[in-house]
Amino acid sequence: MCGMSRKAFKINLSEALECKDLCVDNDTLETFLDLNYDEDSSITDWTYGTFTSFVSDVLDEGFWEACRLNDLHTPGEEDYE
Repeated sequence: MCGMSRKAFKINLSEALECKDLCVDNDTLETFLDLNYDEDSSITDWTYGTFTSFVSDVLDEGFWEACRLNDLHTPGEEDYE
């Protein structure tokens, strides 16, 4: 199965965030994609459920903390090691 493109992933993530009235600026989304998107990455296979689960974490914890909790790369992640 071929995963989704970077553009499709960004659109899906943006729409999932907007469904919960969350606004994440474009620079943050681009940084997230730079750190995490790779055509061979498992995030290219995210489903509707994965997006909604991630957005629930963002609601509870904030964007970058949700990334960390979901084992995704974050800016300055070496600070946690």
